[in-house]
Amino acid sequence: MGEIYYISHDHSSTLQAIQVTFSAFSLEYDSDCYYDGVRLYDDEVLVSTECNDLPADFTSSGGRARVEFYSDGSITDTGFSATVTFVDVIPPPPPPPPGTCGPPPGPCPNITKVTRLIHYK
Repeated sequence: MGEIYYISHDHSSTLQAIQVTFSAFSLEYDSDCYYDGVRLYDDEVLVSTECNDLPADFTSSGGRARVEFYSDGSITDTGFSATVTFVDVIPPPPPPPPGTCGPPPGPCPNITKVTRLIHYK
């Protein structure tokens, strides 16, 4: 018994992630999250399972997330409330052109081998 909420956003002009913010969270208490809980997925990867405390904000790495509520249905509480927002993601800068090390442009130092390893205590 439970519900699955698939959240996705596909917009070619911007890269956006999905942020889930819980404002209320009260499920049947169980230290192992066996009876009732919420699973948070980043795309298809399980990120966390929540069941007892108000979860921290969750932000996906891209445009797909899943919030999965499950319950055994025997003991109920007030449930949860969450807000879903789409947030802009700043993509990483492109790699520097060959022969440069990045800003400021210029040749990379020629390092052929490490001759000494120094340890600080």
